[in-house]
Amino acid sequence: MPNNKLVSDAASNLVESYKEDGNINHIDGLNLPSSDDIASLTEALLALVLPGFFGSERLTKANFAAVTVYRLEEVKAKLTEQILRGINYVCRGDERPDCDKSRCEAKAASLTEVFLLTLPKVRSLIKTDIEAAYDGDPACFAKEEVILCYPGFQAIAIQRLAHELHSMGVPLIPRIMTEYGHRRTGVDIHPAPK
Repeated sequence: MPNNKLVSDAASNLVESYKEDGNINHIDGLNLPSSDDIASLTEALLALVLPGFFGSERLTKANFAAVTVYRLEEVKAKLTEQILRGINYVCRGDERPDCDKSRCEAKAASLTEVFLLTLPKVRSLIKTDIEAAYDGDPACFAKEEVILCYPGFQAIAIQRLAHELHSMGVPLIPRIMTEYGHRRTGVDIHPAPK
């Protein structure tokens, strides 16, 4: 217990408010998806689909494949965990009779694997977005400028990633991704549109 009476009183009052205003707590519930972790995952996904533009590793022809494998392994583990948290939120633990821990874990792993296999397709779509922005802006001097400087392009790239997850029925994660994109770029795009 803290020695400082002010801290002790503030903690007591805050804990009491948790009891009184329980509808804005998430105590004793399953872990929810983490907005911070999803923001990091979104950045890692951007680094995978736009290598050399996002991420801190220096890419070379010699290390490119190894860095990609490392990034994919990291994303796979973290995304599976976040998808599982989203699935658990929808199931609300034991409240739904069709929810089974091992089945939810298997579903999260399967959704992650299917999503990772869509990344080449997402890259192809993103390439068309880069070309459209470059071709449509006479002031743009290079396609790299589109990737690095255009908030609209970055929001679209994030939305394209989130859309794949949304299309697969992944709960919460796609929306958190596009809201991260909104905070980052000022451009708000829901994950549902194609």
